Amino acid sequence: MEEQDFCFKRQHNTIPTVSGKLVNFVAFETVKPQTMGKLLVKVHACVMTFAWMFCASIGIIVSRFYKPLWPHKRHCGRKVWFMIHRSLMLILGLLVTGAFVVIFLEVRGISEISFVDFHNIHPVLGIIVMALTIVQIFLGLFRPASASKNRPMFNWSHWGIGIILHMLSVVNIILGVRIKKMQIQYYVSYILYIYAAYQVLVVFVLEVVAYSSRIKERKQQTYSMYAAQNTTYSSTKDGSTDEPPGSFTRRVILRIHVVMVTILTGSVVVIIAIS
Repeated sequence: MEEQDFCFKRQHNTIPTVSGKLVNFVAFETVKPQTMGKLLVKVHACVMTFAWMFCASIGIIVSRFYKPLWPHKRHCGRKVWFMIHRSLMLILGLLVTGAFVVIFLEVRGISEISFVDFHNIHPVLGIIVMALTIVQIFLGLFRPASASKNRPMFNWSHWGIGIILHMLSVVNIILGVRIKKMQIQYYVSYILYIYAAYQVLVVFVLEVVAYSSRIKERKQQTYSMYAAQNTTYSSTKDGSTDEPPGSFTRRVILRIHVVMVTILTGSVVVIIAIS
């Protein structure tokens, strides 16, 4: 039996170099690889990484744990925590939308999806994240007044969707960097694992600090009970005139958090860009 009978097409183990145009094998010319598709993929990956690792992390942390701080400061009539949160979330929304459009232009539609290969569900999670991001933005734009009876429902839904979005996005980034077309070094996944573990740790620490602060608040009878924070810590109304116990610790943690998130996000973005 001839050797060619055993020849058949197989999937590439690595992404081969593709020329930018048809190659004339009888002519002497310089052939350059096709780079535009890979460039758009990298732009998509870097922008999504910055949006979800940096903007989302700081925005969620500030909204969850830093409402009582800076009680005397205002920007455009709003409290500091709200301006930080809203600014970061608006930037995130713009970046995610732009990166979503860029990847659709690159793949010209929806890429091949396979639930057998776990890594290939990256497009599915991406579409889900984009849809939930739009929902979250509209929830923020049409939030009820702090005294409205619907405000508690808004607070829980806005918080819940935000946490789900952040977790799904990080999982999808981990899946995305493993896509062969990205050709990214395997160790970038370890950085993402460190980021996820660090995020859990900082939330746990801040929860402990917040719990300790609430105990001291009850003893001092200076601040409202935790259940009444919707009004006390609204984005416009003044609450207490003094900062709560543990404010200095929260400030230190916030500075450390910004530095850590910047280092981890920057590391992933640089690795993606130079791979």
